[in-house]
Amino acid sequence: MKKLFFVFFGIAAILSACSNASSADDGSETAIASSSSSESDCADSVLQELVVNYNLLDLMYIYGHQRGEIASSVDAYVGKGTAKDKMNNNGEEGCTEAYYDVCYMYNQMKDPFTRYYDPTIAKDILEDLTEPEEEITILGAEYAIDDEESMTSVVTEAKADAKEDELHVGDAFSMIILAFAFSEATEDTIDISMNVKRGKGKDTTSVKVHARATKAKQPTVKFHYEKTDAGDSIPVIRIREFDKKTMGAGGTHEEFVEALKKTAGSKSVILDLRDNGGGDTEHCNASAAEFLSKG
Repeated sequence: MKKLFFVFFGIAAILSACSNASSADDGSETAIASSSSSESDCADSVLQELVVNYNLLDLMYIYGHQRGEIASSVDAYVGKGTAKDKMNNNGEEGCTEAYYDVCYMYNQMKDPFTRYYDPTIAKDILEDLTEPEEEITILGAEYAIDDEESMTSVVTEAKADAKEDELHVGDAFSMIILAFAFSEATEDTIDISMNVKRGKGKDTTSVKVHARATKAKQPTVKFHYEKTDAGDSIPVIRIREFDKKTMGAGGTHEEFVEALKKTAGSKSVILDLRDNGGGDTEHCNASAAEFLSKG
């Protein structure tokens, strides 16, 4: 698989993560020697991790030396890391103690899109990024995201025989409430009561909701129109990541091509790549090729 994430995970992931060595209960010389050997191996792994990442940045980060963000030698970073460097430049904990020097090196950079996670953390981060997303379905109703920043959704379809304790078309509710309810639940189907804003006055009403959460690959491309001040509609194609495994068989590129077909005849198109972390290079290149001339 040709996979390139524009987030630098512990590149030397093939190296064993360092752990605290412990001696045997009998305090034997053999146990002590084994512990010393383990600590030495750990130190070698950390140094190798530092060297590999330095060479990577030295090669790929084109502004590094130009702006003085990358030292002329990897030696400049050995022993410089401290506890304050465990937080990467995205405000997340990216390093355990053994790898503070590597995080120190990355923290000298001003690039907001490059983040480092050491081998002990990277595996969990990678699994979180690549696992199927959770889709929440409200039985008897359909809804659409109205405001992604506040995670507010609006009901677009509801049961014809809606009662006071059921959702109505136009009801606005917080997806955060539903997501939190499932994070606390042990079942994939739950019944909860939640508040919605209803009617012209947007009065708060409590409703009962029967919802189900399923993990499945979601579309990576979304299409919609944005209204301009002049009243025109501009098509917007949002790509949240590039992946060969999506809801469709053809991956992101196929989804992108289908979205492009909808823009036929439009004078302009907005390509929204905000919060796109990268992904499969083949699908990224193929999507870019839709706009570019051969070569």
